[in-house]
Amino acid sequence: FAREFVLVGAVLSIVFLVYVLSTVAPEEVKHSISNLGIESAGHFYRYEELVEFWFEDQWGQTLLILRPIIGSRIIILLGIMEKQRVQEALKQFIAYREQPEKSWVDNAASWLSKKVPLEKPQS
Repeated sequence: FAREFVLVGAVLSIVFLVYVLSTVAPEEVKHSISNLGIESAGHFYRYEELVEFWFEDQWGQTLLILRPIIGSRIIILLGIMEKQRVQEALKQFIAYREQPEKSWVDNAASWLSKKVPLEKPQS
């Protein structure tokens, strides 16, 4: 008897989570590039901490990917900013890569995202 209530509670919590995630607008984040480093979402990354950068296109958006010496990748959504302008500004300080080196984790993630897409590409 109590199992039905647990199941109903689990379904209602998932429905509530989907509702909240679809109705709350994403936060506006500001990015700036200076001669000392890159500021993104209140965090400042010095050029000495960054190894390389490249661009990726996902779902009609251009992403700037920064790889630091220590830690995970930093992903910045360019929005209306011109890719060439950002590339010329960053090339002075960080190495540019056309295609990043793929690790086994990258290969597994791209295979999984092709098999189980979480979002539909917008046309």
